[in-house]
Amino acid sequence: MKKMYDRYCLAEEVLCGALFASIVVLVFSSAVLRLFNNPLIWADDIAKLCFAWSAFLGADIAMRRCRLVGVDIVLLRLSPRLQKIVLLLGHLAIAATLAIFIFYGIKLTYASLNRHFQTIPISYSYVSVCLPVGSLCMLLTAAVRMGKLRRHLRDDEYSLAGEAQREEAENVERQVI
Repeated sequence: MKKMYDRYCLAEEVLCGALFASIVVLVFSSAVLRLFNNPLIWADDIAKLCFAWSAFLGADIAMRRCRLVGVDIVLLRLSPRLQKIVLLLGHLAIAATLAIFIFYGIKLTYASLNRHFQTIPISYSYVSVCLPVGSLCMLLTAAVRMGKLRRHLRDDEYSLAGEAQREEAENVERQVI
């Protein structure tokens, strides 16, 4: 199961990187060609689509790597076990919010089926569906993190951030080899 989850994480990172690179290429090409009076009018709409998807997938990657902004001035003053309990409660709140995003994101996707981009005949629902899909990815990440917190509740040495750093170092080491 861990190997499958690792492959999913890698695929998500590769897709997010490819989407971001596409944004750069599209916007740059459009700007350069506009100088020569030959703009790519469709490039902005495709870049918007790529941006929406890369933002949600990137948020999940950042969440998995413990790279989201957090204010832990109070949390650090608590005991390690209490820190984990507060983090667990925080992840439960995040999971509830993500479930709401999934529900209303699906409704938004259906509502935007007949809306199209200005320059290309593609439904805007391809942008809207990134909300429930991205939220589902983050919900999976939150569930994995809650499971880890629950498993290591009594282990004072364990931290999610420390584990994320170790996993990132292992991934870099594997890429070098």
